[in-house]
Amino acid sequence: MTARVQPRRNGSYGVDAPYLLPIPALLIVANIIDGVTSGTVWPFAVAGLVTACAGCGLYASRRGKFAVWAELLARLASSPPPSRSVGRSARRLL
Repeated sequence: MTARVQPRRNGSYGVDAPYLLPIPALLIVANIIDGVTSGTVWPFAVAGLVTACAGCGLYASRRGKFAVWAELLARLASSPPPSRSVGRSARRLL
């Protein structure tokens, strides 16, 4: 089985809602500071969870949309064309 080679994408659509990126960063820093000052492990676990969520969001924002659109366009290209009789009957109604 041969793997399909994806061409390099020339476009870049950036990050969705970049003005919201400081919020997870502040949550991570606040939890790390809380973990250091309190001496418990739970704030570090929360910081790790927020980091994982932010990483998933960045991946979906940067790469995920290309993968989803490629799949949708491939499915659209492989589907049969719409029936031509629908257009003719619509013209008769006008």
